[in-house]
Amino acid sequence: MNSAPIITEQALKLRDASSFPERLQQIIGHRSVRSFARHCGISDSVLRQYLRGKSEPTRPVLLAIACCTGVAVEWLASGTGPMKIERNPAMVQLADGDFTALPYVMVPDETVQTVKVRQRSLKNLLFRSEWLKKELAPDINGLAMATAHGNAMAPAIDDGDAILVDTHQKTIEKEGIYLLQVNGTIIARRIQVMMDGTLRATCDNPLYTTQIIDQAEMTAMQIVGKVVWVGKKIL
Repeated sequence: MNSAPIITEQALKLRDASSFPERLQQIIGHRSVRSFARHCGISDSVLRQYLRGKSEPTRPVLLAIACCTGVAVEWLASGTGPMKIERNPAMVQLADGDFTALPYVMVPDETVQTVKVRQRSLKNLLFRSEWLKKELAPDINGLAMATAHGNAMAPAIDDGDAILVDTHQKTIEKEGIYLLQVNGTIIARRIQVMMDGTLRATCDNPLYTTQIIDQAEMTAMQIVGKVVWVGKKIL
């Protein structure tokens, strides 16, 4: 009598991951389809089609799933090669050197008297370091991100736009758009220095009035920094 063949654990894994739907189900694990789809930035209906074998993912979708789960694209697409990507310290160091994760300006609350900047995190947006130094600021350690609120500075800055601020520029020496903290609120205004030493704060939106800031009002105002870049959404 022939003995039953011995199936190793590795062989079971290979058999379970013989098709793309099976490999996809393997990395989804016990998570719900909806939560996994949102994590990868794809619709849950499309993900269900992949699991049923009704359609095949495009290359961008494969890359998105691989990046979000840490699996190798080659394994995900064809089942060949190692499932997980080995982290290469040299590559991580290279990436950190080429790109900079900018922190966010924190909106103050009633218990905070000064604007603070959150620590840099790779979860924040990444910008190429060389571009930041060449185009925006030689010392990129002073750069921080903020989100515009309201339409006072439209069309230059619209509600929800991402803006980069050079927080090293704490004094107003020439005209430009500055981020200010006034009465616990962070606002953006185009500032001009007048001959008498006062500041002229204008909004690009003509519905808003111009304000003149005297020396007494300057002491109650904190300059967060100068706006050096604006990122817009195209609707």
